Amino acid sequence: MMINECKIAVGRARRMREIPRSKWGKSPSEVPGFPRRCHRRPEVSCIKGMGGTWRADNCNPYRIDQVSSNKCAFKEGLADYGGNVGAPDDPRKNWETWDDGVGSPNGKIEGYVATLFHDLIDGGRETGDETDYDAPYVMKVFKTCEVKFTLFWKDRDDVSDFVWCLENRVNTSVHNSKFPGLSAPKQVKEGATEPDDWDDDDIRSTWILNVG
Repeated sequence: MMINECKIAVGRARRMREIPRSKWGKSPSEVPGFPRRCHRRPEVSCIKGMGGTWRADNCNPYRIDQVSSNKCAFKEGLADYGGNVGAPDDPRKNWETWDDGVGSPNGKIEGYVATLFHDLIDGGRETGDETDYDAPYVMKVFKTCEVKFTLFWKDRDDVSDFVWCLENRVNTSVHNSKFPGLSAPKQVKEGATEPDDWDDDDIRSTWILNVG
């Protein structure tokens, strides 16, 4: 699903002449600089196709291995992961082993958001990575995740919203420990169908490994 949305985004970028005709490829990974292309204007198209984007503070400038903000890291981390889906042989970003060398607060570092998406979907099982879900399920949760803090539901806009939607529950004490300074939602909901091997504790183990 992610690669399909990014293919659409590249098509839009071509039509808007962001990618010169002379550099069009047969697939997104053949477009020179595709990971960065998907991380710029097409990034917005990618995320819009999966439920919408959001404004993010402390996001200019930003770097993959530095602290930005919860909202910025969530948006840019997804774009980082999507860029590698389009160009899987890019040697700069191996999300299975990526580490910034610092570690905390991981939820504000976009590289760790990218590793979260990777570990939710990949078949690798390093210590703490307990999930191996199909990409369409994970991206459907991303697309349909909503949270409620007071009276109204709102679309997810940071990684804490996303992980609680994945778990279909909210643990306030865990939230306060792992996402200090962020209010815990009262309720969460999403429109995906959970796979047969879905397990909320496995999901928690994986997200704590990456962004907790």
